[in-house]
Amino acid sequence: MYKHFIILLISVLFINIDSQGQTPIHVNFSFLNIYSSAYKKPIVEKSKYNHVFSIYPGRALANYMMIGYDKKIAKNKSVKIIGGYAYYTEYSGISSNNFDLYGNNGFRFEVQYKYYLSRDYKVFSGWYLGPTLGFKKSNFEIYKGSKSSASSTMAGFIVGYQFKLGKLFIGELYFGEALKKATGDYKSVDRGLDGYKNGVGIHTGFNIGFGF
Repeated sequence: MYKHFIILLISVLFINIDSQGQTPIHVNFSFLNIYSSAYKKPIVEKSKYNHVFSIYPGRALANYMMIGYDKKIAKNKSVKIIGGYAYYTEYSGISSNNFDLYGNNGFRFEVQYKYYLSRDYKVFSGWYLGPTLGFKKSNFEIYKGSKSSASSTMAGFIVGYQFKLGKLFIGELYFGEALKKATGDYKSVDRGLDGYKNGVGIHTGFNIGFGF
């Protein structure tokens, strides 16, 4: 048994003897490195950026200019702040009460907390989920000269997906449900792309971002 052990040991060790005798023995333990590397945990690739600035191009259909700022707060978590401004002098569509709307201007604000589900714990990549809170307000005219206003608060839960568009650009799509509470003359300003309603409703968004 002892002889077999010696033969096995010699077969896996590579002994190099220096010809001049300055360095007597060099032992190469490469076989041990190969063995240990097979059991090493994979190195997690860190994100190349910790911030994303985004725009919402589809919101222009509802006369909104919207931007977002997404910040990494942990290896798999981020917080996004969204702001928007609405403006039009005359809306060609009809509201839910069949009143023409003029001179509408308003703003909206939203905060999203995101928890990413990817196995490598990377932010701004793959599926995520989390809560969202929002508020918006509109000042408008019914006919011309009859001023009115409406506001709405929102609390909900979203599921989203972020995907790369090259090295620095990111696309994002999210959807979910939210409880909405509207006040003021909200029925007059309610539109298909800019809803003011009471109750549970769908909450969606699409944006394109730039990482830095």
